[in-house]
Amino acid sequence: MERKRHNLQCIQVLDGHNGDAAAAYAKENLLKDVMGALPPNLSREEWLSILPRALIAGFVKTDEEFRRKGWIRQF
Repeated sequence: MERKRHNLQCIQVLDGHNGDAAAAYAKENLLKDVMGALPPNLSREEWLSILPRALIAGFVKTDEEFRRKGWIRQF
């Protein structure tokens, strides 16, 4: 039986509220952090059901790491 392939496209809009550093950091880390929040070996249905939580976890991790590095400008 041939297995169907499903493609996923991730598009990021990084406007750099905190200047170029925020956009550059998110570009390099956000997808990695989201994918790192997904357990391996999931079925398509499991993957899709867990994806919303993984997106949140990835965004939070990226934001926390960016802040931890002290790249946030104080206004």
